[in-house]
Amino acid sequence: MLVKFVKVLFLIILCLVVLVSVLVLQGALVVNKTVLSTTFWDTKILDPVVNSIMPLLEGQLTSGLGELADTEAFASGLTAALSPDFVKSSASDVVGRVIGFIKGKYEDPFATIDLSERKQVFADTVMSHLSEAEINGLRQQHKIAPDASDQEAILSFLPIPDDFSIAKSARAHMGEDLNHLLTTAGAARGYVAGAMLVGIVVFIVILLLIWALAGLPGALKWTGSTLIIGGGFFLAFSQATTIMRFLPASQLPEGVSNYISVETLAQTVGGGLSQVSTPITAGFIGAGVFLVVLGFVLSSRKKTASQV
Repeated sequence: MLVKFVKVLFLIILCLVVLVSVLVLQGALVVNKTVLSTTFWDTKILDPVVNSIMPLLEGQLTSGLGELADTEAFASGLTAALSPDFVKSSASDVVGRVIGFIKGKYEDPFATIDLSERKQVFADTVMSHLSEAEINGLRQQHKIAPDASDQEAILSFLPIPDDFSIAKSARAHMGEDLNHLLTTAGAARGYVAGAMLVGIVVFIVILLLIWALAGLPGALKWTGSTLIIGGGFFLAFSQATTIMRFLPASQLPEGVSNYISVETLAQTVGGGLSQVSTPITAGFIGAGVFLVVLGFVLSSRKKTASQV
């Protein structure tokens, strides 16, 4: 009796370890399909954020032109150059580079954004709205060099480089600290890979121990039940309504909050997480049901064989 009690207790402890592993694995799969997925960022985060923030962004850049801000030509140029598609594409490139760095695809997480084409769009749009006399007036008013072309004159009002290197900007602000951070991040990737390998080995050993203690039919039942419980817990806690309860109440800076709210963004992201997590947890629950049924079938056959 005592031996049986100890065996059951040991099985429960092993299954608790399996349960934690199942929860961690489901979490890792959801993270890989969301936080580490450019598709998730593009559709669930960047699309709603960019669409909401574009009026604010256009207003900020237009006001940066100073006395030219009220002219239709320059405002139209900025609107054409700063298209939602370009902003989304640039943001997607930045996110993709960071994700690629985390996954070990790139040596650094910094993307370079090409602005040369957008500068051309800006110049062409402005020039299409101005007559030659108006352009000459601007040249004289702002003392543009005589040998500069009209396009160069227009672009002088938008003093930005042909490309923006996030790496250069980061190095200018962080210096040697950036190199240390990148080295640490690279080492961390190696540690994570090693920890995953150790975790897989330990998980296999635990499954073998459950098999040794409970036999194959019993191991299938115990393991299957653990998968069902783990899947059920994760499914319950990964729903959008549950996620919303754990999100801290916060407010974006005044001005930005007029265009997008934390609550709206949280609902969008939470809904996306629910959509991703549901099929993952359903797979674990389905696998658990299959193992439990298989365990009962094997137990029934074993019992029938022993009676014969």
